[in-house]
Amino acid sequence: MRIYDANMTEIIEKELSYKIVRILFEVQNKLGSEYQEKYYQRAVSQALKEKNISFREQIPVDLNFKGLKIGKYILDFVINDKIVLEIKAVPYLKPIYFQQVRAYLKANQLRLGILANFRGDHLTYKRILFPIRTINSHNSDSHLFVGLARDSIEYFLNHHSVMETPPNLPNRLKTRAGVFVSLHNKSDGSLRGCIGTFLPTKKNLAQEIIYNAIAAAVEDPRFPPLTLEELAKIEISVDVLSPPKIVTQAISLDTRKYGLIVSTPDGRRGLLLPEIEGIDTVSEQERICRLKAGILPDESVIRHYFKVKRYQENK
Repeated sequence: MRIYDANMTEIIEKELSYKIVRILFEVQNKLGSEYQEKYYQRAVSQALKEKNISFREQIPVDLNFKGLKIGKYILDFVINDKIVLEIKAVPYLKPIYFQQVRAYLKANQLRLGILANFRGDHLTYKRILFPIRTINSHNSDSHLFVGLARDSIEYFLNHHSVMETPPNLPNRLKTRAGVFVSLHNKSDGSLRGCIGTFLPTKKNLAQEIIYNAIAAAVEDPRFPPLTLEELAKIEISVDVLSPPKIVTQAISLDTRKYGLIVSTPDGRRGLLLPEIEGIDTVSEQERICRLKAGILPDESVIRHYFKVKRYQENK
């Protein structure tokens, strides 16, 4: 899901945020994921200094309620007086962390924040706007595809079993394709779950959506299982993937249009969907695919690309 500025024409602070993300990955690659937050904060601070990027750190921020000061936060970084950067090393990003970043943005009259978490198999980072604006899908099939995903999750949370495939499926749900189902919190746009298959594994597209929606809700290892109470606060998107095609030298990929799959002969595979915020080059796209799959930079790989049709709930 891309985040845009008020006139919906370009990504806010694109170049600076790209530099920050590169630093975050550099720190994660050097330190791994086993340390406390303070060590990642120190490493990021040092990397910012080495790259001559202006920043302030460990900034106290008052928390007010109806004009009364009720507490204080410590903001990790304000970079170039433009971007708030908050560092975490936790099992998963809780909604309160996103609320804190938005509070920092409001207090400092800034619009863009980055929330980074170094704990887990790989670095997780989220761009947060104040206020948040997202681009929506208006495809006529959105209600059908997303509605099926939501029904599947609701049925599973109520009955702890997989719903039956609806009878008399329309032809577009009888086809077969890989599918990713993504869940985002309505309050701040933060990711709440994303699971998918890059090739079809079920009898038809309807079943692919049904099963992957459940997996995104309760099996994504980055998040606790979704609860029935949370479901009303979640926005759902369904990405239907085209069959992957091998990348040749003659093909110049656009990261906004094409996703990438990087794989090795022993079965390790990393996938990245298109239109990922902060990923603007194919080399960066491949680097993250390798990182996700545990593939070393100098290992020989096979590359495939694919397109995506995205179906989202209209607001």
